[in-house]
Amino acid sequence: MSSLNKKVSLNKNYVLFNLLLLVSFLISSCGFLNFDFLEIECSVSETNLYYFEDEIILKFSFPIEEASFEKNVRLSKDGGNAEINFEWNEQSVKIWPKENWSLGSLYTLELEGNIDTKNKGTFKENLSRTFYYGEKDKFLNLESVSVQKDDEVSDFEKITFVFNKDVNQYSFLKNFSITPSIPCQFVFENSNVILLPLEKWKMNTTYEWVLSEVYASDAYCLQKECHGEFRGKTDKVLPEIIKVRKVREIKNLLVTEFDWSAEEFSSVDVDDYVGLEFSKAMDIESLEDALDFTPSVRGQLVVLPDSENKKFIFKSAENFDISQKYTLKITSVAKDLSGNPILGEPIYPFFCSTDFLKITEIKTLKNESEGEVIFDSEVGISDSNISSIEVNDENGESEKIEFYISFSTAIEREFQKSAVSGISLSAYFPLTETDPVLESARWSQDMKNLSLTYSNFSKSLDENVYYYQFKISGGKRGIKNSVGQYLKEDLCVTFRTE
Repeated sequence: MSSLNKKVSLNKNYVLFNLLLLVSFLISSCGFLNFDFLEIECSVSETNLYYFEDEIILKFSFPIEEASFEKNVRLSKDGGNAEINFEWNEQSVKIWPKENWSLGSLYTLELEGNIDTKNKGTFKENLSRTFYYGEKDKFLNLESVSVQKDDEVSDFEKITFVFNKDVNQYSFLKNFSITPSIPCQFVFENSNVILLPLEKWKMNTTYEWVLSEVYASDAYCLQKECHGEFRGKTDKVLPEIIKVRKVREIKNLLVTEFDWSAEEFSSVDVDDYVGLEFSKAMDIESLEDALDFTPSVRGQLVVLPDSENKKFIFKSAENFDISQKYTLKITSVAKDLSGNPILGEPIYPFFCSTDFLKITEIKTLKNESEGEVIFDSEVGISDSNISSIEVNDENGESEKIEFYISFSTAIEREFQKSAVSGISLSAYFPLTETDPVLESARWSQDMKNLSLTYSNFSKSLDENVYYYQFKISGGKRGIKNSVGQYLKEDLCVTFRTE
């Protein structure tokens, strides 16, 4: 071989040698270039949802840099972070929570990130295990419920929850709910929990119950939320109104009674109530919203005792207005206890038939003899019939004048003082004249006549004529009696002296 060929061959061998040397150097000096696999063996199986050992053990195929592992591993308990204890032994580590294991809790172990080996290798790892801590057969389970979806329950039917073991009562009472709510009590009998309703299950109502985070008496928990539903009895019959009547309250010494009129509902007295009777038991709150009076009437709706929620009394807050026409409409907002709306929307026109209180006569009495009639309800009032009253005696001295005011009905004692206050007698013309002075007030035995004695009148002369005026207050805030009757309006009677 020529010397030139030998030289070329030597150069090729040199380059190949250097290339192999470089690769060997890179492999030995760079940890991320590792063509092996880090094998990790975990004592928690991927397929087993239960684990009941003191520690989780992880074994590695290479010695591990402990710090790189510990910073990339996490343990969670029921969704929250759990701090970890580590115990290393060559190529394995034991892991357990610092607060110890919690029976029945759901744990997740996660390893994610770069793990360094002691031979300078780096491996990207991803490991996850989820499990309940405890023995599978000891977890609390709800095995059956006495009612299922679409089942109808009777009025006071009990609901029985059957578990595989005794239940911690506090955790059950805290974490059980039923919608809509109903007053109830629970009886715990070994592994059974019995719900006893204290009221009837509502008709046409679907009940939903939920049970979560319940523990057994040995601290094992219910693994998942349980829920179910059932229905009260079905009732599709619409309620009807049987009658509407005026009702009078009768107060006895011990009890209050209500007298329902036998007549069809068309009128009321000022202080009457309105009675309502239905074919079915009604929901009082919906009925309150359904009563629509025109014009508006404020009041309170009460259910009559022993009527099974079928008879109600509407008590108006104030008396009805005399001679006022009203309408009562019962809207479909009214529902029975099953939630069925009332049939139709009945309307009842009525009026207040009570008569107004009237002043029948006002007259004077002078020196115990008949005087002048200054007002007669049959004649009325006009400028042409203004009466004249003699106010001086034979000696020209001013006399006391006694006025008799007669009412159409009695004014009871408790209303007499306010009635006197509602009557005034004052100078009408000229306005500069002083007003008469009320000396006394007396009521007749039948309480229909009021005697008022006044003094300090001025006698009219040719050049000076004096007019005086009675004003008697009317309207709902004026003179009234115990029945609630009042004057339709103010009554003003003018007279002159002579």
